[in-house]
This record gives sequence, C-alpha cells and structure tokens, in this order.
Amino acid sequence: MTEELPFFTPDTPLNVYCFEGCVPDSLLEGCRTLAGSWVEAGHSYLFFTGQADTFVRVLLQQRQDLKFVDRYQMTYREWQGEQPELLEIGKFAITPPWAAPATDKNLLPMILDPGLVFG
Repeated sequence: MTEELPFFTPDTPLNVYCFEGCVPDSLLEGCRTLAGSWVEAGHSYLFFTGQADTFVRVLLQQRQDLKFVDRYQMTYREWQGEQPELLEIGKFAITPPWAAPATDKNLLPMILDPGLVFG
C-alpha cells in the first residue's frame, strides 16, 4: 500500500514547529498531518497541515534532548514565496497542482508541486 501525499493549494494553512536538535524520521511515521520535515544548522523543522501540539508534546516527552523553539503559522503561499504557474520546456507543460493546465494539445502535461519536489 502506498501512502498518499497531502495536496496543497496556495491557501493551505501550515503549522511549522521548530526544535533544537535532530528529530529522527522514525518518530514521525504515521503522523497523518505531517507535511514534511528538514534539519538545518542543528534545528529541526516539522511542517503540519493542522495543529499538532499534542503530537509535539508526546515527541518532547520521548526525546528529552530536543528543545522546542517556536511554532509558526503561515499559508503554503507564504512558505513558498513566489507562486509558479505554467512553464513550458521542450514538449512539456509543467504546472503546479493549482494552476490551469496547458491548452496546447502538443505539450505533454507534467504536474509538480514545487514545495514537495524542490523543498
């Protein structure tokens, strides 16, 4: 069984939790509202599509080496910055999921979510 990735629109609300320390991927398995995570400069950033205070509280109980720093709320648009639209490269019409598809029937459609593909 493959796990379905969440679909984001520019207005999808995100809750971003920041920690000092590395949150191992094994502790994130099974969290349905987790949209993604990354570690940078000794900090872990967890992105959720909903409020995750209970999950974070349990995580901090399990890993006392982690320190909660802050929680940020923003839309997917705010996180991504500039919103890409249709991009034609060769015979490909590359669009994010929220953009209108190409009307040129000679182009091969390719739908990519820039936040999931490029981080």
